[in-house]
Amino acid sequence: SFSLEVYCDSPPLSEGTIEHLLKDNHTLQTLKLNIPDDVLPSSLNIVEVNTPLTTLEIGSSESHNLSISLFPHIKGLHCIKLCHPYQPHLLFHSHPSLRQFDLP
Repeated sequence: SFSLEVYCDSPPLSEGTIEHLLKDNHTLQTLKLNIPDDVLPSSLNIVEVNTPLTTLEIGSSESHNLSISLFPHIKGLHCIKLCHPYQPHLLFHSHPSLRQFDLP
């Protein structure tokens, strides 16, 4: 499991930080990201996810762009926890094995 928390007054994340974490890690099963959109790199380009993630938690209510970028590329999630509204039908279609889905 891995947790990354970035605060609003933090400098922006470096380009490729999130992409590198998801592409080159073959053991990560649980990931909690608390990253507001305003500190994300200007070009979040998630193309490949090789982690065997089963649980994803997006902990910031200001992480809408992060959610939109991540969900289409991560397969096999069993648990999703969000702190912001998200349209459930978009998740259930791409994650048929979802067992737990928490929204605010």
